[in-house]
Amino acid sequence: MRGRRLATRTKGSTRPSLITVAALCSLALVTWPVAADLDPAIQADLHLVQAEDFIKQKNYAAAQEAMKKILALQEKHDLNIPAEFHFKYAQVLDLAGHYEEAVAAVTEYLKIAGRGGSHYREALSLLHTATQRLQAPAVAEQFRDCAACPEMVVVPAGSYVMGSPSSEEGRYDHEGPQHRVTISESFAVGAYEVTFEEWDACVSAGGCGGYGPDDGGSGRGRRPVINVNWDDVQRFVAWLRIETGEPYRLLSEAEWEYVARAGTTTARYWGETESGQCRHANGADQTAKKALDGRTVASCDDGHAPMAPTGTYVANNYGLYDLLGNVWEWVEDCANDSYRGAPVDGSAWESGKCSSRVIRGGSWFDEPRSLRSASREWGDTTGYRGADVGFRVARTLTP
Repeated sequence: MRGRRLATRTKGSTRPSLITVAALCSLALVTWPVAADLDPAIQADLHLVQAEDFIKQKNYAAAQEAMKKILALQEKHDLNIPAEFHFKYAQVLDLAGHYEEAVAAVTEYLKIAGRGGSHYREALSLLHTATQRLQAPAVAEQFRDCAACPEMVVVPAGSYVMGSPSSEEGRYDHEGPQHRVTISESFAVGAYEVTFEEWDACVSAGGCGGYGPDDGGSGRGRRPVINVNWDDVQRFVAWLRIETGEPYRLLSEAEWEYVARAGTTTARYWGETESGQCRHANGADQTAKKALDGRTVASCDDGHAPMAPTGTYVANNYGLYDLLGNVWEWVEDCANDSYRGAPVDGSAWESGKCSSRVIRGGSWFDEPRSLRSASREWGDTTGYRGADVGFRVARTLTP
């Protein structure tokens, strides 16, 4: 069976590259040099195989270097390179954090492929998010108050429109009415969802009520802690306060959506549609479909079901990971079935159905409509423990 090739050839030549991926699988690609006396198109094919191997290893810097060599060969030998290469190169650049170069590469793809390109919608999404990242404010500060404490990111004060417009695809009525929220002071937020490793440290130190949640066979370590209810997470927060002397707490619902959006106004912090979900969030996709009969899933496949280790996906503009997907996140607020009467200063809503508390962000188990910045649900009671529900922490910054 033939493997794939870059399908490059020197202009005016009838000899294509014949080296296939299958024929190269046994080579040590990380260290194996590409011979300069090979046909340039074959050299390009070999560099592409190396790049694909690095991508599988999530070594995007090395993949970028391999793909740069293909572009150098193109310039030197006047090779034809298919449009799809530029799209893949743009993805690698975006994942490596080189957003200006990613914009240039995806723009090149759109110029070549046009609206008929097989990755047209994905390319538009990538162009949108890479451009937003270029315009995003730099993260002011990152810190960790103790060895076992969550890594924290300082986010700036600001104002935004909370909730979803009636035109947003997949919205629920309880995501409105939209209203402007102003957060007057910067505060710190966990860069990641709280992990089993961090929870287990709390238990080992005599905190968290000694409760050891079941991981359901998904694994512990850097995976987000699950099977914790709202009362459980308050015990974790109390332990952090005692351990550090700092005012740790849960986020308010308004703060949560503020940091999830990170300056964006689209349905998701990477774009309007689910396109690109598998680069940015762990939701129900082709991997999860095997375990979720009949559920609507994304068309992509990220290889993770159930939870992925925290930080697996691309961060949002504030440098925060997994705000959408992986696990739902408890916030401080009482449940309310609309935003009528909600606070507009970013504080928690402490009235309503307070025997239930809000959860945000969707999980690996949920269809794409739940992985939106405005999506919101609530547990049946504060004692609800779910196999796809966890949390992240916040900290008030003292002068």
